[in-house]
Order: sequence, then structure tokens, then C-alpha cells
Amino acid sequence: MLKILRRGLKTSFAIPLGTDYKFKILLPNGSECWFTVDNSQTIEDVLNEIQTEDPSIVQKDAENPKVTFKTAIEKGPVKTKINGEEYEFRKSEFRELKPSQREIENFANILVMHKPTNKADLIEAAKKSLNSIGKQTSSQLAYLKSQLKDIEKEIALLNDEKAKIDKKVNSRANLMINLGFLMFLSQYSFFVYTIYGVEWLGWDLMEPITYTVQQGLFMFGVLYFLKTKESCNLDNLLARFQSKKTEYYTRAYGFDANRLKFLEEEKLKLLSSITLLEKRLFYDFK
Repeated sequence: MLKILRRGLKTSFAIPLGTDYKFKILLPNGSECWFTVDNSQTIEDVLNEIQTEDPSIVQKDAENPKVTFKTAIEKGPVKTKINGEEYEFRKSEFRELKPSQREIENFANILVMHKPTNKADLIEAAKKSLNSIGKQTSSQLAYLKSQLKDIEKEIALLNDEKAKIDKKVNSRANLMINLGFLMFLSQYSFFVYTIYGVEWLGWDLMEPITYTVQQGLFMFGVLYFLKTKESCNLDNLLARFQSKKTEYYTRAYGFDANRLKFLEEEKLKLLSSITLLEKRLFYDFK
């Protein structure tokens, strides 16, 4: 599953801004960047702009690179490949909520038609006009919730794989602790036996050996401190071991921690937008 995620599709939603489009993409180097594309830029131009932002990109490709980005995304998803990874750009249906000229004219027509003479009539006319805005907001809310559901599914998959890596790292850390304890126990048992249980060895012969082993462990601790600038207590040793193993398994299985972080940030933004839209929908005209 981890290897599948490494080659998984990365989707970015392009937001229409007049005749332009704006989208955010997670670059191969792990950074995030916003890009604005005008109606004259081709898909190839967009990929070149992305490559300029991230010099680590050595390979880029698209199905129809000479087609303008605007034309392609309005017909369907724009599929590309960057450094062997599949990237897909989709047109976002989200719009900034603001009354259109048509909605303003409809509201004015309702006022003319009903000719409100009191506050109750005016509220009724406003309610009918705002219903059309409510329908538009509802469709936007449904679309954002659909995006949120897709993101949550991918986050759940990534978190499951992260949990597997953490479990493996903790297992290796526990194994290291047990092996270390077994080594010191074996060493202690060996010295006790040879000193007190073997007559022809005894303390006279074993003393320099025990002293050499003790000094060797001391020198190992000094070298470890000089290299890491950390003390040799169990917490530091364990934390360093877990960090190294986490890096190893992350690379080995292709787990994308930056992708998880990116999705979690996008989830928070979507939740914020959904909350705003729900507040605009849940009004009371009774």
C-alpha cells in the first residue's frame, strides 16, 4: 500500500478568477506554491513555470502540452507527470459569494411585482429573492463537502501507513533495548563466572580484561558524545534510533509526509469554507 501511495495521483483544484485560474500545488521538493495562469498560457508554459519554481524537477510531461490551460481544464481534468509522479488539475466550482447583476435585478423585479407596503411584505420579497442565492450556496456547499470527503479518505490512508511505520519503528526500538540488556547481562554473567567459577582464571587474569572492556565502553560513550553532542542516556539513544529508523522506513516505502501535511492544511481550509457557507445558509426568515 505504501508503494501505491508513492505513485498515487496528486490533485490540485484550479479556482477561476475572471479569465485566469489560480491553483496551489505541492512541489516535488516538499514546498507548496500558488500559481496564476492567464488565458494565453499553454499547459507546457504552466509546467515550465512550475519547473522554474522547483529546480529539482528534471522530467515533466502532459497529454496535450500545446493546448491552453484554460481550454483544457474547462473540458475536463488536466493530467500531467512531474518527475514520474502523476498530477491532475481540476476546475474548482467554488465561487466567492456575492450577488450577481441578475440576482439584483430579480430582487428589484420582485419588489416591483409585490409592491410591499409594510415590513412583512418586504421580508417576504427578500426571502424569495434570497432563496436563489441559497440554492447556489447549497450546491457550492455540497461540492466542498465532496472535496472534503475525498481528502479525508486520502488522509486516512496516509495515517494508516504512518501508523504501520511507527509500529515497525517502535518494534525495532524495543528489540534494540532488549538486545542491549541481554548483552550487558551476558557480559556480567561471563565475568562473574570466570572470576569466581574458573579456578585457573580468577581475578588476577580477568582484571585487565574487565578493565579493558570498561574503558572501551567509556571511549564509545565519549565518541558518541563528540559526534552527536548528546549525552548517552537511554532517552537520547532511543530517540536518535527511532528518528533514524523513521527516516529509513519513510524512504524505503515512499511515504510522503509532506503530502499528509499538505492535505491536513487543505482540510482545515475546506472546513473553514464549509463553516462559512453553512452560517450563510442557516438563516431564519420565519
